[in-house]
Amino acid sequence: MSEDGAVRFLHRRGQPLERSPAPPPVGLHAAGELVEYLENAGILITGEESMPSWDGEPLDLRYAMECLWKPPPHLEELVARERGTTRAA
Repeated sequence: MSEDGAVRFLHRRGQPLERSPAPPPVGLHAAGELVEYLENAGILITGEESMPSWDGEPLDLRYAMECLWKPPPHLEELVARERGTTRAA
């Protein structure tokens, strides 16, 4: 923060990050076109789309990482063997 209270963001090497441009304005006309496009594609927007389906259980990080992480080609065989050994144990 500067002395006048302004916040600045810097790269690790101390160079200031440039401001990102403001997003373009989206008016009702653009939103209407999007809704029409989605409805024509058979997608009904009800307002429930952003509701989470999470039931509150803790994250199973091991399972999530197994689903998300793909080992580099030179390690695929090693990881497959390790997963096979770990699951059997």
